[in-house]
Formats: sequence, C-alpha cells, structure tokens
Amino acid sequence: MFDYLEKHCAEAYKREVDQDENVFRSLPFFAATLGVQIAILIPLVARLPAFRLDPYVLVLHGLLGLTGVGVVMTVVFLFIATAQRTFRYPPSETALIVWARAERDTYLQAGFDRADVEAVVADDLRARLAEEFAQAAEHNRAQNLIRLKVRARALAALIAALCLALALAATMFVHDLIVGSGPGATRVTASHTAGVGAAGQERPGQVGAVQADRSAPGVRPAAGRDPGSPGPNPRQPVRDPLPAVSDGGPGD
Repeated sequence: MFDYLEKHCAEAYKREVDQDENVFRSLPFFAATLGVQIAILIPLVARLPAFRLDPYVLVLHGLLGLTGVGVVMTVVFLFIATAQRTFRYPPSETALIVWARAERDTYLQAGFDRADVEAVVADDLRARLAEEFAQAAEHNRAQNLIRLKVRARALAALIAALCLALALAATMFVHDLIVGSGPGATRVTASHTAGVGAAGQERPGQVGAVQADRSAPGVRPAAGRDPGSPGPNPRQPVRDPLPAVSDGGPGD
C-alpha cells in the first residue's frame, strides 16, 4: 500500500514542479508578442494626427490609449506571476537518513529483532515519504494555481492589446483609403498635375516667364555680344582664315 502511495504522491509532486517551470517557459511567447505590438505601434504613432475634437481623431487616440493600458497590464500580470513564492519540498536525503537511524534505534531499544526492525523502518520511511510528497504537492499546487490565474489574465490582456493595435492600424488604413479615393483628393490631384506639361515639357507661360527673367534689368549680357543677337552655335567649328594671295610676277 505504501509503495503505491509513495509513487502516486511523488508523481503529483513532480507535476507541480513542472507546472511551476511552465510559467517561466511561456515568457518568450509574451516577449515575442509584445515585440510585434511595438513594431505595429511605432509607425502608427508617427502618423497619428494631433489631438482635436474630431470623431476620427478621438477614435484613434482612444484605441492607442487602450492598447497602452493592455500592454501595461500584461507586464504587471507577468511580474506578479513570476514573483518569488514559497514552495514546500520533501526532506533532504541527510534528514531522511538521520530519521531512519533514529527509528531503527528506537525499535532495537524496544526489544524488536533486527531483521524485523529493518522491514518496519522501511515501511515507516515509505509512509513518511508519501506524506511529505502529498503535503508538498498540495502546497505547491495552491501556489501554482495563483500563478496560472495571473498568467491567464496576462494572456487575456496581451491578446486584447494586440487586437486593439490591429484595430488602430485597420482604422487608419480604411480612413486613408476612403479619403484618398474621394472627390476632394481627385480635385487636388488634378490641380497639381495641371501645372505640369506632358512629359515634363514647359508650358508657354513658363517659357515667357523665363524669357522675361532673362531680359529683366540687372541681367548683364556676356562680354562682346549684342544682347539681341543669338549666341554662337557650339556645334559649328571655328576655322582659321585662308592666307591672302599676292599679285607678284613670275620673277618674284
């Protein structure tokens, strides 16, 4: 009977130890999800409009504030879940050896046979180990239950913050999509493109403005040139004049 109880209580104790370590093994998941949220929020905060009494702006700032609250709650709950707690452990090996020797001496002094004493002490030792494992498992289970509840709250806050961040991104995207395809944006685009000619060519008004700037007072022409004459053609080569032919006779 005590063999079965000892194994059962020992397995329960090991499960609670693994459950305690499972809380810490889930921390990388929380860290990765928080990193994704920060990566989503950084460009959104840079594009966030200034606060004013506008429904769209109020919705954006409200979503951002709720997202920040969710992130803070996640960190706080994780801190509580990983805080140091008091766990109970079975007696050490040295303490068990001392206890077994004391039990054996007690039975021997009482007049029991040594062979019978060894079997009785072994049964008492298994019974005590089963009791120690059971008490430690129950105590640790109560501590782990608190940690699991707090970790569940941290997970809920993390998921809520992630959903709010995605809602913020979706709201800004839909707003930009609607405003960018509206009639106001079309008028702005048309007025902007009307000032530029096709294929980057200057319009007649722009050419006249450039010519007026060139003939404006204060603009000095190049030296040796008539202001009204066109400049030299850089493509036409400049040739030296031919030598003059003399009128001398054949005797010269």
